[in-house]
Amino acid sequence: MRRNLLLSLIQKRFLQTSSSSSFTVQFLVNSCGIPLQSALSVSKKIQIDANNLHNPQSVIQFLKSNDFKDTHIAKTIEKWPAVLHSRTEDTLKPKFDFFIKNGFEGQLLPQLIVSNPDVLRRHLGSHIKPFFEFLKPFYCSNEEVIEAIMRAPWLLSVPLNGDIQLNTDFLIKEGVSIDRIAKLMQWQPRVMGQKHDKMVYAVTATKKMGFQSGDSMFVRALAALVIVSESTWRKRIEVMKSMGWSEDEVLCAFKRFPRY
Repeated sequence: MRRNLLLSLIQKRFLQTSSSSSFTVQFLVNSCGIPLQSALSVSKKIQIDANNLHNPQSVIQFLKSNDFKDTHIAKTIEKWPAVLHSRTEDTLKPKFDFFIKNGFEGQLLPQLIVSNPDVLRRHLGSHIKPFFEFLKPFYCSNEEVIEAIMRAPWLLSVPLNGDIQLNTDFLIKEGVSIDRIAKLMQWQPRVMGQKHDKMVYAVTATKKMGFQSGDSMFVRALAALVIVSESTWRKRIEVMKSMGWSEDEVLCAFKRFPRY
């Protein structure tokens, strides 16, 4: 009864649209479990051919065979509709096999893909594998690598030879230990993904305040400073000064308890 009503609503909504768009919406609703309003939006980004359903149906079946629940499938398609046109054997399976081999088992894999479906667009050999190899030296176990990635799945979409690599090399050059860089990646991964010029500014500012790069408090202060602009930082100091603090007192308090 509810499905018939839903199909009726779809048909009314698409009286003046192409049959291709109408079928796409019906497929997204009935086969993918996507709500009608979302399906209408998704249908603007992808078209499903009623005479060529083998590929999208294969993708759905493949996801289900890898412990994806209906909600996982719906959210993945909503975020990246083109996944329905992916080739399961040539494109999806090698990446899934790699993730599973590296510990993303059970519900970890669906959670990762739902959080960042864009990773399925990345090349396995030139991007995904090198990223894992990049992370491994910073952690004692594969479990810690998984934890770091699950905290920030978007990192898997960032070019490895971009800001992350530049920031890592720069911090090592400035005397920050690999162990502390690993903790930054694990606890506050967005810090490592900041633009390189912001990282340079934050390191310089942190050192000017008297923090030593070999100290544990250095990375805490760095994490606080790198996510705010210099002008925002100055405004915060001025606010504290308007409340009766001197600039030295503000900086002294920050050195004791670095927070943003």
